[in-house]
Amino acid sequence: LLFKVYPRIFSSLTWSQRFHFPLKSIHYLFGLVHLVGFCIPIFSLFLSDTPWLGDFLDFLLLATPVLASTFVIRFYVQQWLIADDERGFHLVGGILEIVTWWVYTVGFLYALINRKVPYLPTPKEEEDVTPISLLLPNLGVGVLSIVAVGYGLTRDLTPYSIVMAVFALFNAFL
Repeated sequence: LLFKVYPRIFSSLTWSQRFHFPLKSIHYLFGLVHLVGFCIPIFSLFLSDTPWLGDFLDFLLLATPVLASTFVIRFYVQQWLIADDERGFHLVGGILEIVTWWVYTVGFLYALINRKVPYLPTPKEEEDVTPISLLLPNLGVGVLSIVAVGYGLTRDLTPYSIVMAVFALFNAFL
């Protein structure tokens, strides 16, 4: 929609619609955001390098209002949800968003190269076994993260590399 429909209808939209339409598609970029989040600790540990030289307290001072406003907005908009069970902080939903990073990334890349993908409805019956092919991207990130921790901490045992190791192990856990 963003690459094909939006350019065609842009001139017929109001200014508000022109602003809102591309924002609806931004959710699909979360796959790339999570991929970058996985890569930062891996590269940092393999290269024994600090990708950011800023002051951590300054970062916290800047990040805290952003994170706080995100939570406040999230809970504020929940008053318009119809079902009560949809309200609250859904940890499982957040984890599912993170572990489906590769689906969103592939979809985004397919949109960029204009590859047609057939619509396949999700099976509605209970399946006890998940195909291994669906797990491979996450298993790859997990194994690479663990290897990066082992390699990185043997080369550089500084507080920064320890923090990166914690992030990498968290990513492997997911």
